[in-house]
Amino acid sequence: MNLRQEAEQLALIYIPAYGAVLILQLLMTHFMGEAIESQSFSSFNFMSWLPITIAGIPSVAISIWLFIRAKSNGYNPYLWALFGLFGKLFAAAIFCLVRVYDGNHLTRSPSKDTQSAQLS
Repeated sequence: MNLRQEAEQLALIYIPAYGAVLILQLLMTHFMGEAIESQSFSSFNFMSWLPITIAGIPSVAISIWLFIRAKSNGYNPYLWALFGLFGKLFAAAIFCLVRVYDGNHLTRSPSKDTQSAQLS
């Protein structure tokens, strides 16, 4: 699979996850406003940990994508998934750069110095 297709697959995972975050944050803001107005702080306490959970959705999506791609390419999937959990899009960009480097490194033709050394 080429780099363009991998980026498109990442976008198909990341964009809906980010859209879900925006929708959930909008709903959370509405419900927190109602809780403050009605002074119903039992639901407000429930909502206090929700932003942290909602903000992690794109990180989890990128981690899953990195896990699947790393496993299929022979890299350590757990390391890349952990990096994706904390690094988000930065981790995905580094993964793509590593893939491009490995692809160029493996398909590069031997240099003239190496060929001349083999002939001797």
